[in-house]
Amino acid sequence: MTNLFENIFYHNLVKEAANEPIVPQENDNDQTTDAEAMQATLDPGTDPTDLDVQQHTLVAAQASAAAAAKMVSEVQGWVTRLDEMIKFLNSTDPKSIQSQLASAAPKSLFDSIRVGESKKISRVSMDIASLSEMLKGYLAGATDPKYRGV
Repeated sequence: MTNLFENIFYHNLVKEAANEPIVPQENDNDQTTDAEAMQATLDPGTDPTDLDVQQHTLVAAQASAAAAAKMVSEVQGWVTRLDEMIKFLNSTDPKSIQSQLASAAPKSLFDSIRVGESKKISRVSMDIASLSEMLKGYLAGATDPKYRGV
């Protein structure tokens, strides 16, 4: 049984011993560039710039950046609304729920709510504050390149 590679190697050794070129020489008359050769293979009416990878990469990067900026803006809106909710639930503002309940007249509806639900309102406010802070962390990572992908 003969080995194909052994035969090729032996054939090249024989050529080398006879001072014959082993690899065919390129045709010096053919000065076609890679771009010209590629354009020659295209269908009629095809624009070669449509196949330019750099152009499409730039367009994709711009679209990705625009989508990321839109998401960052959306999350910033969420954080703002969550912070407003925290202030509404539990802050020193006289219009917050906890402030109104704390200053409620004894044996009133607000006093009953304060006694039964004050801890729950505080707990919900803390959970919302935690979510707000987590979202702020994601925003920091989205806008600062050193945190990207974390």
